[in-house]
Amino acid sequence: MIGIKYLNDAHLKGFEKYKYNCVDTSILSVYVMHPFWNKVVLFCPRWIAPNLLTFTGFLLTVVNFFLIAYYDYDFRAATQTPIPVPDWVWMLAAINLFVAYTLDGIDGKQARRTGTSGPLGELFDHGLDSYSAVLIPIYMFSLFGAADLPPVRMFFITLNVFLNFYLPHVEKYLTGVMFLPWGYDFVMWGVSITLAITGIFGAEFWQIPILGVKPCHIFELTLYVSAVITSHPIIIHNVYKSYRDKTGKMRSFGEAIRPLVPLSSLFILCTVWVLCSRNDIIDMEPRLYFVMCGTLFSNICCRLIVAQMSDTRADLWNGLLNLLCVVTFFCVLPYTAFGLPELNAQIERYVLYGLTACVTIAHLHYGAGVVREMCHHFRIRCFKIPTTPLPQTTPPADDMEDIELIASSAMEEDRLVEIPRCDWEEWRDLYKRDWPRHELAYNIVQNYINWSKRDRKIKDLALYSLNGSWRENGTFVVIDRIDLYMHTLDESLDTLRRTLELVDWDYYYVAVMCEYESLLFDTFKKLNVRVAIARPNTIYFLPKEEALQLSVAVPEGLSLGPLQPHHAKIINDLWPHRETGSEFALERLIRWNASIGLFNEHGGLLGWCLLTQMGVMGSLGVTERRKGYGRIVVTAFVKQLAQMGMNAYASILVENEPSKALFAGVGFKPIREVNWIRNCERKFVEWSSGKQIDFN
Repeated sequence: MIGIKYLNDAHLKGFEKYKYNCVDTSILSVYVMHPFWNKVVLFCPRWIAPNLLTFTGFLLTVVNFFLIAYYDYDFRAATQTPIPVPDWVWMLAAINLFVAYTLDGIDGKQARRTGTSGPLGELFDHGLDSYSAVLIPIYMFSLFGAADLPPVRMFFITLNVFLNFYLPHVEKYLTGVMFLPWGYDFVMWGVSITLAITGIFGAEFWQIPILGVKPCHIFELTLYVSAVITSHPIIIHNVYKSYRDKTGKMRSFGEAIRPLVPLSSLFILCTVWVLCSRNDIIDMEPRLYFVMCGTLFSNICCRLIVAQMSDTRADLWNGLLNLLCVVTFFCVLPYTAFGLPELNAQIERYVLYGLTACVTIAHLHYGAGVVREMCHHFRIRCFKIPTTPLPQTTPPADDMEDIELIASSAMEEDRLVEIPRCDWEEWRDLYKRDWPRHELAYNIVQNYINWSKRDRKIKDLALYSLNGSWRENGTFVVIDRIDLYMHTLDESLDTLRRTLELVDWDYYYVAVMCEYESLLFDTFKKLNVRVAIARPNTIYFLPKEEALQLSVAVPEGLSLGPLQPHHAKIINDLWPHRETGSEFALERLIRWNASIGLFNEHGGLLGWCLLTQMGVMGSLGVTERRKGYGRIVVTAFVKQLAQMGMNAYASILVENEPSKALFAGVGFKPIREVNWIRNCERKFVEWSSGKQIDFN
């Protein structure tokens, strides 16, 4: 666009590696809005592009802005009698805002539903949200009016909104995780309800004091206090924790504060102009001033979003601030001190008009340019889901290798799409049906929900669905280092078949407790993958109600207790299935899951059992046989699991008669056959640790 390129090679390569990582703990969002959005998105045709939903929602907020501005441009309508804003305007604004909020909530779900998830969608969504950060507060200013809420106070409220929106993105820049703020959902609900009440009772309703305090003052105080209590301390804690646990980007102090420099500069320059204006510009043109500030803020925020998503260095300065510097200096200069006439009010007004026009055009050009460059690089269209492969074009020579890699996967009809962290609870609950038929699938997801709270960036872990369709068919493949877990609610097994065909079998994996042996072997045959090991197992089951009735008799001098990390080496050395990397796997289970050990009077380990990712008892072992230690450990552990609300499962090799007899003696019953299957890797590959993980 006019020869300007906003994204360099580092940005584009960073976007290629980007993975969406968010955490949403808002009670309103998780328990109310997400279930609602899950139903709403089903009414959305699959041919509608997610970005089109995002943009439509944004346009509704723009419509609200211009509609209310038409009746109340200078925020003085609330003081007039009768108030010139018709009640239907407020009601329409409430509907538009809630619809926009809903579209913003389902766009990501539509992307995963249509298999079009990608970095462009998140950038597009958050970029438009940054512009809405100035538009939505203006609705509230018109409710209260400039008489009760002077424009200068409106201005500082706006800066507070900007700060609350910006800091979570700084947090993600430092931690690599987007912790969705609680305030967003409550604000959207609060503003929508407030507008609806105004549509019913009229704007006069907000002139009625509550315990002697006007609603506008409560509104103002709530915004400031909620930021200090519910937002900023949590962000500081999350950043501190990421540095303490070394789970974040580990940027130096100088790099960490870079994103704050352009925002602070914007705040300082805008505040200087407001407080030192020769003609009280904030009283003369409050709405336009807010738009100018909001446009500059959105540009600064979008550039930070680009930096944190592409894992590149944040900007230290924003070029548009140069214009603001010149204008601020021009408008606050004490001309009379130099023997010059005071700055004319109309001139200052026209300067604001010009500045607003310039920064708006520049920002729109930036936004459109970034979207165009990303669409070109990823060979996609922003507002259209391609039904046929896109035509081949010849990219620049220096981009050829990268685009070939992306295009080769983008042109396929099916693809593996990671299930985002913010949807894991909903994903887990799919497997509550026909309980406990799918309990092991439920346990897998719950396990990684628990583990992600301990380590947000577990290495070599991917949780995939086919084209993001997990909600429709419950199909997933989880790859945790060499362990591979799979499950589906699709009785035809078609989605699981297509998913397995997309796994990179150049690596080797152990399909843990695989119920789909025939399907996996068919996939191997089709893809020319050789089987290295196949170990038939029987799953044994004991319901928690029966486990709670068990009694545990521990011989005198012995004791039961949880295992400690140093026990991993002892267990691994005695484990017949040990392999390179297995000691780490055992230690991780000991640290993060339930476990039990039987100890002698000196603390020596006599017997043990761990809880695997599937919620299955595993790695059962003893140091001495024929002393009953195994039965003590099993009985105590199943009772412990029952007290945690869990049914007990065990996976036992079909030829392991002693173990089968042991578990049967405790009360377990065989329920189905599974297999542990390992493929042969097809070429030498390295893991992220840089070490080849081999079986001995």
